[in-house]
Amino acid sequence: MSKIRWVLVVVVVVLVALGYVSNRMASTHKRVQAVALINALQQLHDVAVGTNQADSVARDLDPSSVRTRVLDRLGHGPQLLPSFVNTDSVYVTRQRIPFQSTNLLLSIKAGDRLIYAITADRQARELSIDQFRSWQHEGL
Repeated sequence: MSKIRWVLVVVVVVLVALGYVSNRMASTHKRVQAVALINALQQLHDVAVGTNQADSVARDLDPSSVRTRVLDRLGHGPQLLPSFVNTDSVYVTRQRIPFQSTNLLLSIKAGDRLIYAITADRQARELSIDQFRSWQHEGL
């Protein structure tokens, strides 16, 4: 009987260790994806706003202009989006927003629960699904 208990203890310890390792790997994977999404959003922001930000300060950001610039850039030149994201997962605001405001400008949805957005003043953050749903946006 003691051999069976010993085997059960070893099996339980191994399962707990495997659970811990897989949880750590999933957390690391999510962090790596988040960094990739933030980098992509910052690059898309620069494309959407333009390279000469001094000229942009006096104007609002128009959604159709933002969409056109982003789509044009995504169609040409080096890849901006991470490999786990496609253009169907990129969203733009529906509203005209002031340059350098804290209003959401662009977002990327990677899967059902990983959503990152960037504001007009270039601040990236994670969005909950409820925040994403309540934000007035449309796909590229």
